[in-house]
This record gives sequence, structure tokens and C-alpha cells, in this order.
Amino acid sequence: MFERDGRKLVTVALKSEYGSDDTNVFNDTKKIADYGYDAKKQVFKKAGEKVGTVDLEYKVFGLFGPKKSIEAPIVASNDIMYYKNDINDKSAKVEYDNKDKSAWKLANKKVDLTFSLPNYKSKIPGKIDLSVFDLIKDNIGVYATAIVGTILSLGVIAYSVKFINRKKRYNRRNKNIYKRR
Repeated sequence: MFERDGRKLVTVALKSEYGSDDTNVFNDTKKIADYGYDAKKQVFKKAGEKVGTVDLEYKVFGLFGPKKSIEAPIVASNDIMYYKNDINDKSAKVEYDNKDKSAWKLANKKVDLTFSLPNYKSKIPGKIDLSVFDLIKDNIGVYATAIVGTILSLGVIAYSVKFINRKKRYNRRNKNIYKRR
């Protein structure tokens, strides 16, 4: 076991020859340890880079209306660092595992992501790259129809009230005219 700068490494040199002075195996082990200490973390995904997507569901009018779904990108808030090697390159994953899948609640919100490698998991900050404006823009036709329908309904109601009041006034006036005679 080697310890340097607070880092501990365990090395194993398999099938190494001992050599004439029986020190080759120790030199090989030291080379492996030096390689391990010299390894620096590299960027797997940069901050702001897309790390995946998530399928979200929402109702068009928030609490009611037809259900729709949308695929939203997930971006990393910070750089995701790892030790680059073949095994890590093949198995590195960033996942969003929250049960909350409401597009209205998650629009532009920070979320916890899980960065996993073999025998390693870490929570990293990320965000759902979807705005409320994107949701409104996707449903602008439905909203325009609802607004026009509401205005027309209010117009019909206002006209009906005016018509009923006019009829009542006309009937009252006619009663008063006949009473005078």
C-alpha cells in the first residue's frame, strides 16, 4: 500500500519477474503507483452541456385539460470530472431518477443527478432545460382558442343580460302607459 498527499493506493503486479536481484517486482509496483498518483481527473461533461433527456407529463392548463408529454433536455450545472480510462468511458452514466415528472414543476428547476461509474456513485447538480414559455409556446393554439371562446361567451352573456333588461324596461314602460289612461 502506498500513501502520498493523503491519497492511498493499493497496487498488485501480477506475473512480474523478480529479476536477478529480486527487485523488478518492486520497481513494477512503484511504477504502477506513480502512474496512479500522476493520473488527473478529466472533464466527462462540461457545465451547461446536455447529459440526457427526460420525458415529462403535464396538463395544458396546469390542473386540468388534456395530458401531454414533452421530452426535455437535462444539463449539468457543474463540470463532471472522472478518471479517463476504457472501463470508465464505457460505463459512465448520468441519470435523473426523481419520481416527479411534472413539466410545470420542473421547468428551469435545479435537480439532483446521479453520476455513476463501476463501484462509484455521486450526486451532482443539474437542471431541466425547459422553460414555462416553451410549454406555453407548444400550446399557443389551445390557449388562443380558450381566450377567444371565453370572450365570445362573455359577449353572449352580456348581450343576453342587456336584451333581458331592455325587455323588462319596455314591459314596465308599457304598463305605466296603460295605467295613465
